[in-house]
Amino acid sequence: MRARVPALLLLSLAGCASVRSVVEVTGSPGAPGRGPLPVYYAVAPPYPTHEVGVIDTYGQGPGAHLDELLHDAETRARALGADALVIRDVRTVARYVPRTEYRPCGRGFGMRGAGMFTCPVLVSALEVDMHLHASAVRRGEASEVAPPWRTVPSLAPAPWGAPHAP
Repeated sequence: MRARVPALLLLSLAGCASVRSVVEVTGSPGAPGRGPLPVYYAVAPPYPTHEVGVIDTYGQGPGAHLDELLHDAETRARALGADALVIRDVRTVARYVPRTEYRPCGRGFGMRGAGMFTCPVLVSALEVDMHLHASAVRRGEASEVAPPWRTVPSLAPAPWGAPHAP
């Protein structure tokens, strides 16, 4: 049975970016760690591990950066007592969103105290969304649930004349 522990964190960071995380506990967590946490990108650590949690970190806004998401995921993994963090997937979506701004476009004449007036202008604003999907793992025996990097079947065709695996 998997325990589901949502942990949402909204932070205002530089550049109006926000980072939030969802942590799903999939194993038995250990004592929180303080030291450096090795990070592996799409490969398993060179020692036997078992997964203690899945971390999904989301960043939004023009200031969203991979460094901020990675730092948040490392903090969450340390809280679970992980010995390493395995990055499974990173996705970035950037899009232009139309927005109306009011800019000075003229000066009023003939009226006493008349000054500048503004006109609506349609502009495109850049929005960036990032998603980091990672596994927090601990050293030890391999878990009863194989990590996804070991369960992917080979897509390479069998050599000519070789028997096919069932």
